[in-house]
Amino acid sequence: MPGRGRKIETESSTCARFAGTGNVTPVTPDDAEHHGKSKAGPLSNLILAVSSAILYHLLAAGFSLGGGGLSTPLAFITEPLLLMSYAAVRINIGLAIFNIIPIPPLDGSKILAGILPATLADSYARIERFGFLILLLLLFTGIIDRLVFPVIRMLTGLLLQSDIVFACC
Repeated sequence: MPGRGRKIETESSTCARFAGTGNVTPVTPDDAEHHGKSKAGPLSNLILAVSSAILYHLLAAGFSLGGGGLSTPLAFITEPLLLMSYAAVRINIGLAIFNIIPIPPLDGSKILAGILPATLADSYARIERFGFLILLLLLFTGIIDRLVFPVIRMLTGLLLQSDIVFACC
């Protein structure tokens, strides 16, 4: 069927624009934009965390001014938004920190490979086929938790510095 591939490509592009889906484009070490693409994910997570923290502070200020509590007229809107912005800060900080761990296939490994001299980057690239196994091993042994969670707590505390404490988080 001539032209079939073009139709699929067009449909995929349309889906990418409207549904947020698309084709996975692998990043190769020879790619000139390699280093920049790898930084985009963690950077966007940090931007989302900071903007969520700003929303959190704006909501918390309004919540406190209104007497803070369920008797506030807009508490049924403010309180869930406050919880969601708090969660968005923690989730996005967690994703950013986890993603910069220099273990393949995470973005941190590509950032590190872009910083290393060519000879070391070639040696480092050899562990890529074992990266997923290394990552699983570190996750199941709890090493990642001991490294990542203190940083998440510290950055969340810096961004949210608030008297409002949620029992669930």
